[in-house]
Amino acid sequence: MTHRILVPIDETRYSLTALEPGAVLARQLHIPLEAISVQKSGNALEARREELRSVVRQLGYGQAEVTVVSDPDPTARLLQEAQGDAPGLICMATHARGPVTEMLLGSVASTVIRHSNQPVILVGPRLSLDWDPPIRTVLACIDESPDGAAVLEHASALAAPLRADIQLIRTVSVPPESIKEGANWFTGSDWHTATGQQAAQFASPAPSPHWDNLKHHATELEQRTGQKASCEVLFSDNPATAAVDYADAQPGPLLVTGTHAGSALKRLILGSFASALVQNARCPVMIVPE
Repeated sequence: MTHRILVPIDETRYSLTALEPGAVLARQLHIPLEAISVQKSGNALEARREELRSVVRQLGYGQAEVTVVSDPDPTARLLQEAQGDAPGLICMATHARGPVTEMLLGSVASTVIRHSNQPVILVGPRLSLDWDPPIRTVLACIDESPDGAAVLEHASALAAPLRADIQLIRTVSVPPESIKEGANWFTGSDWHTATGQQAAQFASPAPSPHWDNLKHHATELEQRTGQKASCEVLFSDNPATAAVDYADAQPGPLLVTGTHAGSALKRLILGSFASALVQNARCPVMIVPE
């Protein structure tokens, strides 16, 4: 159970961009919002605390608790805070710099993801001013990897107290030449029928096993929790972009995905899909660890 929302704040103003999604989550979950700054040096902690309190108030988050502590290993301290007696959900900003396949999130963000045993919410560089809270739609990106079950579990566990709808989406990569010019590639009704058939704009229409897989997950979810989930299969030559654009069309979206990394890389980087999602999403993205 999450007892608080933790927003790590460093010396950059960019880190403050996670305060708004963090505050939204805290309000909807009826739990405290805490801005935390971990300093490597123990000098001038009180001055830093007052500075951070002033900044937080000026930005309109006066309700947030402000914690300033010292630790030679800031990342380890953040994880300790998140996994302590009052567990917290980390909501942090990332520049998401670097090639998409490498996803250099920044030393703190990447290390938090690698070592956290709980989901982490990332606020990427393209969080839109048009993002329209409260969170009303939780979009779980499901595939056939082992991540899928964990993604669905955490998405449903978050959606319930948020009173948000759940949508299960499966993005499928197809060659650009298989898509007719002008096709609306992120609207589900254009991409499959209610029976899971691919739509006519594809070169070789055929029954979609991806649709059957999503419906199976949705049925299991309803049987287990009573929550009903809608399903969409998105075919595109750029799956991450399809998921981002589809999320834009939903009210109050929050994306949930696994790391989608291969076994040789999972301790080092996010997979290419998760990387591109964080880099381009105009809403917050929850990363579920393997």
